[in-house]
Amino acid sequence: MGLYKNFKVASYAHAPYLVQAEEKDILRQLDYFDTYLGGLDKIYLEPHRGEHRVSKEKLEAFIKLFKDRGIQVAGGLTATTDLMDDTVHRIFDVYCFSRENFREEFKEVVRETASYFDEFILDDFFFTSCRCPECIKKKGSRTWSQYRLELMEEIAHLVCDTAKEVNPDCRCVIKYPNWFEAWQETGYNPKKQKDIFDAIYTAAESRNPKMSQQHLPRYLSYSLPRYLENAAPGKNNGAWVDNGDSSNNLNWYIEQVMLAVFARAKEICLFGFGGLVDSPELPALGAQLKIADERMSELGSPVGVSTYYPFNADCGEDQLYNYIGMLGVPLEPTPYFEDTAKILFLTASAAEDEEIMDKLKAYVEKGGRAIVTSGFAKAMENKGMSDMTSARITDKVVSGDYYCTDPYIGDRREFFHGPGRITVHGIDYKTNATWSDCELVSENCNYPMLLRDDYGMGELYILNIPDNYSDLYKLPKEVMTLIRKDFARFNRAYIEAESQYNLFLYDNDTFAVASYREYREYMNIVVRGDCEKIQDMSTGQIYEPIRVKDQPDQRFDVAYVMQDEKESVFEVYFSPGTYKFFRIIK
Repeated sequence: MGLYKNFKVASYAHAPYLVQAEEKDILRQLDYFDTYLGGLDKIYLEPHRGEHRVSKEKLEAFIKLFKDRGIQVAGGLTATTDLMDDTVHRIFDVYCFSRENFREEFKEVVRETASYFDEFILDDFFFTSCRCPECIKKKGSRTWSQYRLELMEEIAHLVCDTAKEVNPDCRCVIKYPNWFEAWQETGYNPKKQKDIFDAIYTAAESRNPKMSQQHLPRYLSYSLPRYLENAAPGKNNGAWVDNGDSSNNLNWYIEQVMLAVFARAKEICLFGFGGLVDSPELPALGAQLKIADERMSELGSPVGVSTYYPFNADCGEDQLYNYIGMLGVPLEPTPYFEDTAKILFLTASAAEDEEIMDKLKAYVEKGGRAIVTSGFAKAMENKGMSDMTSARITDKVVSGDYYCTDPYIGDRREFFHGPGRITVHGIDYKTNATWSDCELVSENCNYPMLLRDDYGMGELYILNIPDNYSDLYKLPKEVMTLIRKDFARFNRAYIEAESQYNLFLYDNDTFAVASYREYREYMNIVVRGDCEKIQDMSTGQIYEPIRVKDQPDQRFDVAYVMQDEKESVFEVYFSPGTYKFFRIIK
């Protein structure tokens, strides 16, 4: 066991599989894991799921079987029930925790699980969406979010207290699902639960944002593990991946795992154990994991633009920062406002913080640099935003596919066509009180896409977000690069390319680039500061710069530039679905 140096590999066997499985099935599956992944480090066994219950004899036999193979064994618990009540209607048959009979049954399931295992993980059905008469009565005048957050905080204590009554050594782990923008509506409460449970776990299950109800761009498989690691440093045990909504595309499945690895997840849990036998996923995944493990030994800690997303935020622009990540902008999402960060990115979700304008003003005034979305600016319009900018988000709706870039200072106005029309809300601003770095040209008028204001010793930028976030992918490459460069003011590298790339930066002059493009193409990587060349860490190939710019960019005020503003540009060839790792050579 322990084939990989930088992460462990686990799997989860749910109760429906275990109920019908025999020892020969388990052994065959383990042989398959051994052949293609080098084995398993850990297995999570689930005694109960809804109507499915594994017998004591079978569960104990399976526990022994895995332990005899040298595999660490933990439990799994899915909070679904077949308990019937004509007045209770819930999605996925989750428990109605407002009712005592449901609570008592759930406590019995927790006791049973804790009696078998010294650790168990709650699969992502630990929520409530019930609106039965009892829930309505107990909710009272509170919002559903308020009621459910308080309720599930209470149930979190119930789980941990009940488990430790049976087994004082039992560690209780909560897995947070991929639909993080909706957590508060169903009671997921990491602000409180991270301190109640012994550890947390992360769903890295990005979905097809076009064909699924969940519009979760691939970048989520990286950003959500980073968010929860920043929420509870050291307590994020790993990342969970399944093949739901990706089984028809092998690359999509592997990408979820790779991005979780790039995020430095300590463990990768592959769901589900019974469904992976004879699958094409494991052979392909095994080859990729070996390569990734070698590279992760050479990469440092992830870094990126501090992206503030408060706990339990519910202010719109759902998943927006993952769409920004798909433009090739490296982000480091966090539930904490980092007033020492060199640059901050705020979406409308940051408006959930009642003190956000005071924090933002103080941060920028003392020299910070903030990029905010039009959704954030709109939410803060009458709450202090007018002190920092003359811009006003209007109800005017405009569309077009033609753009003008006109960065502050320097006569370099240029025009570019995009591949399709986009729709945004018009922004009004006062000429020369605020500067527009980029405009969307519509007939004989134009509207800002990127605005700049000075405030105190710092800068504020407003990025106009299309109503359809995927319209960001229709921006011309030159406009995307202008936006990336603003985000990258203090980063070591940025890219000049179309959308559908991810850039991952690390703190030891290494970085990785992932391509999701539909075809092969050349793209540019720009390294800022001291850099003679870059090296492909897998092949050893050396790239020499195709051009070097030694003078600072005119539009950057010298108070805010990096100490050395030299930019070295490297041309690199990428194929779809591939990753490249680079080292900066000074």
